[in-house]
This record gives sequence, structure tokens and C-alpha cells, in this order.
Amino acid sequence: MVESSTRLSMVLIVGLLCGGAARAEYMDWSYRWSISPSPVLTSGTGSVTQTLFSYRSRPGGTRIPVAAVTTTSDATIHHPDVYNKTFHLTLHLTDLATRQSGNLTFTGVIRGTLTSNRAYLYESFRYPVEHLTLGKHIYWVRVPSYLRLMPPGSLVVPTYYASVTVLKRWLPPAPAIHSITTSSVMAASIASGPRISASAPEPSGLVLGSMGAVLLGCLGLWRIWG
Repeated sequence: MVESSTRLSMVLIVGLLCGGAARAEYMDWSYRWSISPSPVLTSGTGSVTQTLFSYRSRPGGTRIPVAAVTTTSDATIHHPDVYNKTFHLTLHLTDLATRQSGNLTFTGVIRGTLTSNRAYLYESFRYPVEHLTLGKHIYWVRVPSYLRLMPPGSLVVPTYYASVTVLKRWLPPAPAIHSITTSSVMAASIASGPRISASAPEPSGLVLGSMGAVLLGCLGLWRIWG
């Protein structure tokens, strides 16, 4: 048990160092993980423990550690512990520039069988990719689709990470608003209207003049031919 605890502690330390080494272009954010209903899921004599890497807020990165997963069981091969357990893994993000925060929740399930020396267990996530908009950025987070778990006492401790991509949110420019007064609208209407000079005849005068010219022409022809 002491050796197993020491091995797990070393894995956690290495994971933290590796997770902090890779940095995203936009680093002004922090995160922390939580899990429900419990980090320890039991079935029969067995248990699956997900040891989260961060209980407190940590600086963000392009690859952040999530958890190391260990198993214990006293079951025999003829009566294995059977798993079909659902859990919820939540990532709490904080955009430090705007102090806006939000959560991304990944629903996972652990299925399979477990004995004291064998494990046919898989951890998977229904929707491994989620995104969240905070301030001027969109956070895209991906966790592994599935993870194979090891039997109790294994020298290999499955550890998984999440990849984070931070994109700048595109905001359309605000439309220009011009103040329009009633007087300016009236002035524009008057200026754009048709202008009629004092010497120009009105439309009714033009019609009467045209009819008179036609009548005079007809009278002249009648005199010549009459």
C-alpha cells in the first residue's frame, strides 16, 4: 500500500509539471476540476478512484492534467466486480481579464469487470468536446474519448489530460448612429423638391395652349381649302 501511494504521488507530480510546461497563446485564465457524485466509485469489493490534479485554481495551458485513475478489488475471476457507473467531470474556467467564470461538464461512464489481478474496465465520455464563451474568448476543451483502466497493483497508472484551445471571439463593429433633427429633415425635403420658376407656365396652361394651337391650325386649313 505504501509503495502504491508513493507511485501515485510521483505520477501526480510528473503530471503537474508536464501540464504546466505547455502554454497556450492566451494565458490570462485559470481552471480547476471537480467530480461528482464522488471521486471513488465502488462496486462489490472493488473501487475505482479518480485522483484529480487540481482542487484549486491553476494557470491555464494548451494541455492540462485531469486525473490519475487507480483500482482496488478482492474479487475472483469467477465472481468479478461489475461496473456500469456514471460520473460528471466539471471544469471551472475563469477568464482573468474580465473575471467572468463558467463551467464545462463532461459526462463519463465506467464499464466492465474488475478482479484482484485483472481489469476489463473502460472509462469513456459521451461528449468529449465542449466549449464556453467568456469575455472576448471562446474556450474549446477536449477530454479523451475513452481510457483503459489497469488492475489493482499495476505499475502503470492511467493518467489523462484535456487539450484546451482558446480562440478570440469575433465581435461585429457597432453601427454608426447619426442624430437627425426634424429641422434637417424638413430642409432636406424642401431642397430636393422640384423648383418652379415664376415665368414657367403651370401644367394646366400648357394643355390649354396646345389645344388652342391645334384649333388655329384647323381653321387656317378650312379657309384655304374652302
